[in-house]
Amino acid sequence: MALEIPVEVSAGSIPKHACSRFSLYLFWALPLILALLAGFCTIDGNFIQDDKSAIVTNPLIVKEAVTFFDFFHRDSWGFSAEGPIFLWRPLLPMIWRIVWGINPGSPLLFRLLTALLHLLATGMVLILGKRLLREQWIVWATGALFAVHPIHAEALGGIVSQADILATLLGLLAVYIALGRSRTISPLIVAGILAAASLAKESAVVFSAVIAVAALMPAGVQLRKRLSLSLSAAFIAFLTILIQLVIKRAGESQLDNLAFAAHGGQKILHALYIIGRGISMCFVPVGMSPFHDYAAIDLSLATLLPYAIPGALFLCIGTGAFLISLKKRNVAGVIGIGLLFGPIILNSSLIVRVGTELAERLLYPASVAASAIAAFAVYKAIGPRFSRVAIVLLILLFSVQSWSAQRPWRNQLDLYAHGVEAEPLSARLHLYYGMNLLSNRDIHAAAWHFMATTYIMSNFPNAVDPTPIIELEPFPAEQRIMEGPAAFGPEDTCRFLGKYFQFLDRKTPHLATYIRDVLSGRYPDCTIPPPAMPQN
Repeated sequence: MALEIPVEVSAGSIPKHACSRFSLYLFWALPLILALLAGFCTIDGNFIQDDKSAIVTNPLIVKEAVTFFDFFHRDSWGFSAEGPIFLWRPLLPMIWRIVWGINPGSPLLFRLLTALLHLLATGMVLILGKRLLREQWIVWATGALFAVHPIHAEALGGIVSQADILATLLGLLAVYIALGRSRTISPLIVAGILAAASLAKESAVVFSAVIAVAALMPAGVQLRKRLSLSLSAAFIAFLTILIQLVIKRAGESQLDNLAFAAHGGQKILHALYIIGRGISMCFVPVGMSPFHDYAAIDLSLATLLPYAIPGALFLCIGTGAFLISLKKRNVAGVIGIGLLFGPIILNSSLIVRVGTELAERLLYPASVAASAIAAFAVYKAIGPRFSRVAIVLLILLFSVQSWSAQRPWRNQLDLYAHGVEAEPLSARLHLYYGMNLLSNRDIHAAAWHFMATTYIMSNFPNAVDPTPIIELEPFPAEQRIMEGPAAFGPEDTCRFLGKYFQFLDRKTPHLATYIRDVLSGRYPDCTIPPPAMPQN
């Protein structure tokens, strides 16, 4: 290996109070304890968002008669592969079926599984860190920061996001095995683990690509063995990409994804924006939300440039650092840069368009590298003694942020209320919040959020002025509904009303009938369109 692994841990690498055997065990156990606590933040949560479609109503999970081949012949939602497929990730539905069978209908075991997977992933970060890094304090700090990283709110809060955690866990395991010193390591074992990771989630292709490069670098290993490992990983990457390309996809929602609307220079700026903001969130995790979409993100230069410029700078620095790491045969550098940039570039739609604008769950593997870089930077910047204090304070800060970001993931209403507060211009958040409020019979609040959705989407894909939403938000929902049309359509209120009722007629006809009666007296000069006639 290019990086020597210390046989013994020096006393200077670990705080003095950890010199006894028990203290040493406790020292290394702390990141795992933190990971478990982070996983337990939403242990009392329900099935939310896609959890219901992926588990509760998924015939692969809840039906009695299911064969092993059904998991491969159907998509992850249980739909037949003969029609359009939304997602093809067969590994987790197999696991979920077992969990469902133990306690049908209960989310508790599923959330315990999330905590367990995060615990194992954190353990894998520590194990891999010990193999790649000399300074054991940096390894410990990396594991502890990763354990409580606030960017994991979606990965730990949504049960379906177990795909990201499991793919990362298996990917890290494959990296660890591939870079081992043993010459008896079979490339088939590494390829099998990478294949399992890709069957959990296709974004695990990042780990296959990283291993394909990093496996060629270690010294002291026969060239034939290095080539075998590299080619095996490259084959899994190729196979993963091929499968995803040949799948007949269901139509991607264009409600909030500007990747479908951006062209030419806008597409590049949009991708750089996602890269810049994604990396920024890995190091400064603020503004966590279940969705970052239109019009929280739009195609105007005023919106894109503040993150696109840093994104371009990060990309140049990352490319340079990657090339230097290759030249110096720095395995840790290649792996770190690959894990940091790989998932974010995939999310940017720069290579292939993805169905989400900026998904926090996709940053789960990137946070491994971000935690290591943060720990290393603090250690080198202020020295061993003061870096320990700084890291502990950062862990405490991350823990508080993580708690506040994860707790809303227990139920739908809290989640969308939190999301709308974080991203008040998100069309999807207003829509989903309105649907959930309507289910709880809070019809006026639901009507208001549907009105905000109409206002935002009527400008797609251009920038949206948040002033009307911000100014009306403090008032009661009934007043917001009455004043909203004039605020959202000051130049042509009647036209906005027409769009609003078209939206309501399509989404919730019963509410549309009620709101027509409410607004007809407030805007008598407008000809409010009648309800759309249902088609036979």
